[in-house]
Order: sequence, then structure tokens, then C-alpha cells
Amino acid sequence: MSEPAGEHERTMAFAEIAFGQIKALHQPTTPRNYEVWYTYATGYNPSLN
Repeated sequence: MSEPAGEHERTMAFAEIAFGQIKALHQPTTPRNYEVWYTYATGYNPSLN
């Protein structure tokens, strides 16, 4: 399966934002918290932002 050019870098940037928020807020690094913060980082859910 081939990913579009730049997809790795783009998604890694979202991941870094998600982990940064989890770390800054001293939250447990659970899959659910990561999911919420990753979605926040992408901006795909306007009601979350």
C-alpha cells in the first residue's frame, strides 16, 4: 500500500501535537486520550476545537 508523498511527515506532525498536549496537561497516555488529541490536532472535528 502506497501512501501519498508527505503523508508520513504530515501525520507525524499531528502526532507530535497530540503527545505535546498529553504531556503538557499531565494526562495518561491512553489510546482514547491520544485519539482525542490527534483529532484535535488535525482540526477535522470543528466542535472539538
